[in-house]
This record gives sequence, C-alpha cells and structure tokens, in this order.
Amino acid sequence: MSGLVLRGGAVVDPRTGAVEPRDVVVRGTRVEALVAPGAAAPGAEALDVSGLHVCPGFIDLRGSLDADDDRLDALAGGFTTVLAEGRAGAAVPRAVRCASLFDGQGLGALEAGTTVLSSGYQAPPSLGVLRRALLYWRDTGVPLLVHAEDASLTLRGVLGAGATAAGLGLLPVPEAAEAAAVAGIIEVLEECGGALHLNHLSCAGSLRLVREAKARGLKLTADAAIAHACADDTLARGYAQAARIWPPLRPAKHRAAVVEALRDGTLDAVSSDHRPVQAVDREHTFDANAPGGRSARDVFGRLCSLGLPLARVIALLTSGPAAIARLEAGALGAGALADLTVVDAAKGQVRYTLVNGMVHHRGQQA
Repeated sequence: MSGLVLRGGAVVDPRTGAVEPRDVVVRGTRVEALVAPGAAAPGAEALDVSGLHVCPGFIDLRGSLDADDDRLDALAGGFTTVLAEGRAGAAVPRAVRCASLFDGQGLGALEAGTTVLSSGYQAPPSLGVLRRALLYWRDTGVPLLVHAEDASLTLRGVLGAGATAAGLGLLPVPEAAEAAAVAGIIEVLEECGGALHLNHLSCAGSLRLVREAKARGLKLTADAAIAHACADDTLARGYAQAARIWPPLRPAKHRAAVVEALRDGTLDAVSSDHRPVQAVDREHTFDANAPGGRSARDVFGRLCSLGLPLARVIALLTSGPAAIARLEAGALGAGALADLTVVDAAKGQVRYTLVNGMVHHRGQQA
C-alpha cells in the first residue's frame, strides 16, 4: 500500500479541542499514526503542510451531489462526506444517501444503500405521524433528520417577517412558522423518547426551545445552514437572488441568535445547504423563483469570519455532524479513515482535501 506523510502541520482534534504539531502518516485508506514533527520514517511521499491545520474531513449534513460541479464544489469546500438526496452516486466525496422519513401521510422506509432517514425540506405530515416515526425507529439507532415548519403559517411567504419584507412588498414568513413546529416536535420527543435532529434552524425562538430541551436532557440535536449564520434579510434588498433561500433569511436578531447558538453548543453542526438552481428557475420575480444556491465552497471561510475558536469551527464541520449521522468519519487518529481536510485558518481557506488517503482538491493560496 502507498504511503503519504503530511509534514509540518498542526493537527486539530475536534473532540477535545487540542491543537498540536504532528505529522500525519497515512497508509492506504487509513491514518497509520500521528507522530512528532520529523519523526515519520523516510521513504513515504511527503506533502508539506507547514503553517496549516490538518483536520478530519468535513461532513455536510445537507448538500447536493447531483452533478459533477456539485462534487467539485464539495471537495473545494473541504467536504469529504455529504448527506445527499437525489442521485448521490459520487464515490468522492463519500455520498451518504438519505431515504425519505415520510412517504405522503405515512412513514418512509430505509432503502438499499441508505443509513439515514430525512424529511428533506418537507415538514412531518402531522405530529401524529412524527410520533409514529419515533416509536417505530427509536430503538434502531437510525438517525432521523427533520425539517420543522408549520405550513399553515408559512403560506406563500419568501422572506422572514420584518421591515425588509414589508419594504419590498414580499409576503413574510413569521418566526412562529418554524418555532411553533419546533415546539410541537420537542413535545412529541419528550413523550416518546428516542432521538431527533432538526435541520437548518433559522430563528431565535427555535434556538431557545432547543437550548431548553437539551438542558432537560432530551436527545435532540440541530444544525444551521451557513447562510443563516452569515446573512440576514437585508441581503434581499434590490431583490437579490442570493437571498432567495429556504428557510428564508430573517432580521438581524435571528442571525445573531444563530451565531450565539453555534458558539454555546445549542447547535451541533453547520451545513452548506448547497442546492443549485437551474437558470430557468431564476427567470422570474424574486418571490416566484425557486429557492437555493451554490454554497459548498465557502462554508469554512464564512464560518471562520464569525470569530469562533478554530477548534469549535472544526467540530461543527466534523465531529458534530458525524455524531448526528452516526458515521465513522469525523475523528483524526491512528486507525481513522484517511479523509482529511487541510486548512489555512488565518485566511479561511481550504488548501487540500483528501479522501481515502488521496488528494482530490488542491486549493490556490490567495
């Protein structure tokens, strides 16, 4: 088996927060050892990562791998594993295909090759169906990922309720459309037991409810999309299409709540929510256009811009999502998968992305 040594970098352990100078010895598809700088046996190919940080490969809890461009975007963003819907046939990065948690008004089922059940961008048909899902799946260890939304409150809204939506004449989406759904989901979880994950939370009320539920000991995890941590509804001024995403962007206080929840552990992961939109679906007015956008490439840099400690940034992209999806990935040590992301933390750049011990992306230093 071929050997590779990543020399001169600092290894980030997202589980402990430790950052230590170590050379990473890769043998085949696994990490063989972490050794003191310069202590690796000679003979193996060397990759100079001096001044950089070596991390477990990033994991995206919500992304698209439907096209080759999506795969390249993911690798450029440092993602070595992506939970994806649709075709998701890529071997690099690793595609974890999600099956539908709900099928119409009933429960979905695990399909061949899937290990995760997700409601996608659809809310549970009812709290009763969600209750049945929890009772059915709670003892199996299968991760259940849920989108929280009360459609009777969302209606046809496209932007979070606030001054920007009013000024642009856009139909608003109230905070309660998400927070009320989160409250109901938590009540069902508290009664039934088991574990649930809430995808792409976007408002202060939802995050307060999750924080309180965790304090009570519920097995509840949650993530936010990078857009909700880095932008608010003012991005939509001028009807900018970059603001046409779902869940919608909201006023600044909600963005601040997302950042604080990333900092204090209320949120366990950050997703790209990479959801490309075809040009034909962006030829209409802001409210008639399909939501989505390309966002996988710059997640690390945008997350670094929030001022979080580096170890916390890495945990939100590695050990956090790995625990949620119950994946082998997300750790870096002897015997771990040789899925690695090498970053320039000072510049917020991904410099190398390795899958199975092979370099699949080399970033250009700015």
